[in-house]
Amino acid sequence: MNNRYIIGTGYVNTFNGVDLFRRELMEYWLRNNLKTSSPELIFVLSMRGSRFNHEDVNEINIPGNTGQLNELIDGRKYDFSGASASCLTLAMVAYCNECDFIYKEQDVLCFGNWVEKLYECAGDGAGCMGPNDPCPSGTGLMLFRHAFIPKIVARYLSSRPEHDQNSLMEHHFHEMHDLLRTYSMGFDKKRPVDFDAETFFIHQPSLGDIETLKQKGLL
Repeated sequence: MNNRYIIGTGYVNTFNGVDLFRRELMEYWLRNNLKTSSPELIFVLSMRGSRFNHEDVNEINIPGNTGQLNELIDGRKYDFSGASASCLTLAMVAYCNECDFIYKEQDVLCFGNWVEKLYECAGDGAGCMGPNDPCPSGTGLMLFRHAFIPKIVARYLSSRPEHDQNSLMEHHFHEMHDLLRTYSMGFDKKRPVDFDAETFFIHQPSLGDIETLKQKGLL
């Protein structure tokens, strides 16, 4: 496989009580990228004054953040959340660098030939996303092909704002099923996880998941 791609995520590490684990998980996220993939660049858009500060990461630091779902629903913030805004922003960074874009959320860890699986699913199409189980679509891990990035971004931004429970990031991408194909790869947010599977990814790993991955030699 000889595809040029950038891996990117948004990053926030300013919540009391979980800061240490969030920072630690980002260390695993980066180590996981370097061990299992060959991106041209790794980008992190750090919001709310967060800083990751790692030599293997191209980091964009901003003090602002367009908010989480609850802030958008009750009108305290804007039309699009920090998660979707960072995804679309970094997709355009990849476009500027003439690369495909892999959005791999800050709490997603992937193992085996996961990059190849994404490209196999996308084929010559616009890209791919996860299945609509348990969410309307799996947005923690997505691939956007370079030529289609402007169309994906424009379509998202011209859609309705994220102001209710039926207009989440997962709903918006689910509605692009004519553009984005759906890959089949365990386990996302589902549990239990078969840690001996040849290729898989997990979203929102627990401390127990992290410990098992260490014991398996995967982290």
